[in-house]
Amino acid sequence: MGIFDVFKGGGGLKKHIDRVGNKRAQKHERWESIQALAADGSDEAIRALLVRFTIRVDPSITDGEEKNAAFHGIVQHGAAALEPVRDFLESSDTLAWPLKILREIQSEEQVTATLLELLAKMHTEYERDPQKKIDVIASFEEQK
Repeated sequence: MGIFDVFKGGGGLKKHIDRVGNKRAQKHERWESIQALAADGSDEAIRALLVRFTIRVDPSITDGEEKNAAFHGIVQHGAAALEPVRDFLESSDTLAWPLKILREIQSEEQVTATLLELLAKMHTEYERDPQKKIDVIASFEEQK
């Protein structure tokens, strides 16, 4: 927290965490927050960057640029991002971005092991929306 952040009503990491997942925030503010969280690299900052993959903003070009920036912000921290990404993979309905991150920071064998662990934690009982299970199984097509 900088000296002038005191006069802004706090700020710091909490401000950026709140802003990055808010689709109603101004584009330039969200972008600033993505950059700040990527530079921070803490577990909390990485988890906040992952939240960016759960929202969509208009225009789609801006959405893609922000998600790409969040992706690179997470990947640059390598192994430090593994636990938050794995947790996000378990809790999120979307698999595309977390899998893309895992493929960048892990070997193919490790990604396969992570997917098998995720699949083992899923129930075999009836589920109203089995899409996540289908997506995990389909992701094995890309593995050797």
